[in-house]
Amino acid sequence: MPCPGGPTDLAAKMGWEPSETASILETMANKGLCMALTMGDTIYYQSARFMPGILGFQFMPGKTTERDKKLARLIDNYKKAFNEKTENRETEFPTNRVITVDRTVAPENQVHT
Repeated sequence: MPCPGGPTDLAAKMGWEPSETASILETMANKGLCMALTMGDTIYYQSARFMPGILGFQFMPGKTTERDKKLARLIDNYKKAFNEKTENRETEFPTNRVITVDRTVAPENQVHT
């Protein structure tokens, strides 16, 4: 679901009950698997981009439980499926570049509060 849609819209496409669909979508949003957007009195759901988005929502805590490993495999499959459905545009400009400065930068570590 690339564009925001309500539970009723998705339920009609899937042949499900709207209330059951709303419950599933809300659970997915609470787990960071999709995004919930409120417009007026209606909640719309939309797939989250892989990054930033799902990857960050799931792995920010830094755990490596069996659940986390399973999620990593599922997210890898999701990423592949998302990329197949998304237009991949090449950038016409470099996204990273080096700017030279004619001086030596002293390496040091500084801890800030």
